[in-house]
Amino acid sequence: MDNIGATITYFREQAGISKNKLAQLIEVDASLITRIEKNEAKPSFDSFFRICEALSISPAEFFATETKTIDPSLSRLTKAAEQLTEEERNKFSELINLLKK
Repeated sequence: MDNIGATITYFREQAGISKNKLAQLIEVDASLITRIEKNEAKPSFDSFFRICEALSISPAEFFATETKTIDPSLSRLTKAAEQLTEEERNKFSELINLLKK
């Protein structure tokens, strides 16, 4: 990934979190977040995982290129669906099919 900074900015803005708030959440100086988002610095391994956690995304989601085109509301639905049991997912799927009719 060539543009980690832009990806962090994208997910931070989607989450509605300011740079200062993100810095507080991961316990770093706000200037580091600015430098990371401008690609002037790279996050440490630990900071990267804390950023993902603070933004409620998985590392896989961070690096998935198609993630950037997913509407935030659909992303939230996907995250919610991941928490469902198989039976609940089947019922959810049935509900969606009913709504499509």
